[in-house]
Formats: sequence, C-alpha cells, structure tokens
Amino acid sequence: MTVGLYIIYYNLKYRILNIKNINIHNQNHKRIHIVNKFINGVKLCVILSICLYKLVNINIIKPFYINKKRNVKIIAFFHVILFNLACHAPQNGTPWLITSVVFILSFVGCSRSDTGTKESDGALKAFNAIVKANPKSKGFHNALEHWGLKLSTNDKFEWTKDSSANKIDFAMIIAVDPLIKAGLDVTKLYSNKWVYKPAEVEAGVKLPNRLVFPYNVSDKKQTSNGSEDAFRRLLKQDPKLIKYVKDEKHYMLMLGEGNSVHFTETLGASDEDMEFVLKAEPLIKAGLDITRLQGSGFKLEQAGKDNLDNEDDELVKSYILK
Repeated sequence: MTVGLYIIYYNLKYRILNIKNINIHNQNHKRIHIVNKFINGVKLCVILSICLYKLVNINIIKPFYINKKRNVKIIAFFHVILFNLACHAPQNGTPWLITSVVFILSFVGCSRSDTGTKESDGALKAFNAIVKANPKSKGFHNALEHWGLKLSTNDKFEWTKDSSANKIDFAMIIAVDPLIKAGLDVTKLYSNKWVYKPAEVEAGVKLPNRLVFPYNVSDKKQTSNGSEDAFRRLLKQDPKLIKYVKDEKHYMLMLGEGNSVHFTETLGASDEDMEFVLKAEPLIKAGLDITRLQGSGFKLEQAGKDNLDNEDDELVKSYILK
C-alpha cells in the first residue's frame, strides 16, 4: 500500500502541474474531469487492496501475497497499472472499475502456482484429495512435528510441518517384522539411510518394530498452516521431487536413490491408491531373501522386465485407500 500511495502522490503532483497549463476557458471543466479520474484510480486501488487483504486472511492467496519479497513488487505493479488505467477511464467509470477488479483478481489467481510447477500442483491436489477422503487416518506427531497418514498393516507416510524441525521431512514407515522373517538383518542396513525403531507404546498406542526411510528436503524454516499447506511448502522447496507417470496416472514423490512414494491422480481409479517403492539392492545385501516375501505385502519388480523404465530392481508395496 505504501508503494501505491507514492504512485498516487506523484500522479497527483504531475496532474496538478498540468492543470496550470490548461487554457483558462476550459480550466474548471478539465480540472474536474482530471480530479474525477484521479478519484477513480484511488477507488480502484483501495478496492483491490481490500480484496487482496480479505483473500489473504481467508488463506486463498496468502502464499502468493506474502511468501516472497518479489510478490510485493507484483502487487505494487498491479496498483500502478490499475491506477493509470483508471485515470484514463470514462468519467462514469463504476462498471469499468468493477470489471477491472474482477479481471485483475482473476489474473492473479490463475497465474499463481501453488508449488512452482504444473506437475507438483497436480500432485498436491491429488494427495490432498486422498487425505481428505481418509480423515480418520490423518494424525499429527507433536514431538516430531510431523503430519502422518496411516496405511494398512501398521505402515505410515509422514511429512513435516517445518523442514527446520529435524532431518526427516518425508518418511516411509514400514512394519518390518515380515521382512525380518524373510531374512532381513536391520543391523546391516546403512544407519545414515535407514532408521530402525523397536516396538513401543506411544500415546497409549502399541507400535510394532518399524523400519523408517527418511528424506530431508532442506533445513529451511517454514511456518505452515495445516497438513495441506505443510505438504505444499515441501513440494515448493524442490520442484524435482514430483514426477507424473502418465501410463499409470500416478504421481511419484522421489525420495532419492531409487526410493519413492506413488499416489494416484484420482482416488479409486486404479488398483492401488498409494505405493511404497524401495530400491531392492540395499535390503537384499542386508539379508532379505526375495523368495520369502509372501505375506510381507511386498513384491519384487525387476528392472527391464517388470519395470522397463527403471535401472534397479524394486520392492513395491501397494495400499488401497477409501
């Protein structure tokens, strides 16, 4: 608004100077006409500012409006354009003012990307739809500041509220006993890649032995508002996290070194709504016998055979949600 007021001041100063050069016979008429146009400009800037303020407060365009310093420049730019256009509008400009406000706000809304890329925007929409359809499965871990989505067989997918809170911004959490029965020795896994958590009781809930694959997006401080905004902020920090698989109509959240989380574009449109995909090699080196996977929920997809687009064998576990 400060920028807008400066613009109004200099426009007013310029037009007052021009008024002095107007032919004395038309001076009063033109002065009134210029003042009316100036008032139109002020009205439009005020209306735009109020509309933006309201939208910010109901969290529709809050990320666009206040996340970056450059967005202040964008808003100031709209004030400049609108003010100068209003000064050249017809004298009876009320309909024009309303149309202009609608047009500019539509442009702002349509040109804004939630995450920075089209693919990530689509992934955000798809994931939020999954979470909204499963409200009883969503929870929040206060100690870790993590949002979580419970899956079948005591598995869980988590994402952080604040990427500076710890080194785990995304996490695939797997009930590991079936894999241990299939020969996996968790002590042989790289401790900087995997986290083993023994069975425990947490907040009155009995939890099994778990294997956690963590992924750190960044250590940037984020102040998110709810699970959806937290997920959006993580995607926005790294546009390369998301890949769209057109044939399967799935989004891939790529967590590095051949590990990923897949989720459907449209809930219920395919045989699986979510998948955990793990690079098989580290688990096999740690003793996992792929011939003993029955009952674990995992299946082996071989590179070049089951998965032509991948260079590594993968262990895949599918989940059907609501």
